[in-house]
This record gives sequence, structure tokens and C-alpha cells, in this order.
Amino acid sequence: MSTSSINKGDEISSSCQCSSEPEPLPSQPKSSLPHPHPGGLIGFDFDLTLSCFRVYGTAHFDSLTTIFGGSERVALLHRYFAFLRQNRIRIIVISWNFEAIIKEALARLDLMQYVHSIHDREVMRN
Repeated sequence: MSTSSINKGDEISSSCQCSSEPEPLPSQPKSSLPHPHPGGLIGFDFDLTLSCFRVYGTAHFDSLTTIFGGSERVALLHRYFAFLRQNRIRIIVISWNFEAIIKEALARLDLMQYVHSIHDREVMRN
């Protein structure tokens, strides 16, 4: 199994682009209840799931959009996360990476607003 990683001095290519038009998200169903969904929880790994490359430090943060698959993919993440939040589904990030790196990367892409909590290597070890 091959994995992508970025080390200091590496060239970054946008190899994680979306290959087709995104399907529209379903519209929110009408309901007489206060909210049609009871809520829930979904967890995402950070490296190679939210991002398209392993993120080691902040050296390539000037290329975050590329690291996350390009502007179309970042826009899709925003739409998906907004949809989850609208439906009362909490988003957590689970990773062996460091919380500070995850928070900084997601904040710079304005995605941290959707994340309820981060469970990093310190939490995973305990």
C-alpha cells in the first residue's frame, strides 16, 4: 500500500483533485418536529482522509489548499460539514498527528468552525 507524505523541500502537486461534479446534497426534509434528525457523531482521520497528504509540521501551510486536494475539494468539505452541522451531527477528528497542527490547518481553511473536538496522539496513547 502506498501512502503520500510531504517532507521539507518536496514539490507539492494537486493529485487529489475531484474528478467529477459533486452531486447535490439532499434538501432538508420538512417536518413538524423541532428538528427532523436526532443528531449523531462522525469521526474523520486527518492525514490522508481530510487531507490528501500526510501533514508534517507547518512548513507547507502556504499550500494548504493543495494539500487538501484543491479549492473544489475544500469547497466540498465545507458543504459536507455544513450539511452535517445542519443535521446536528457532531464532527470529531481522530489522528496520530498533533492537535496544534490539525487545528491550525483546519482554521486556515475555515473548517475548524465545524469540528467539535480533536483526539490527537496524546489522547490515542491514553
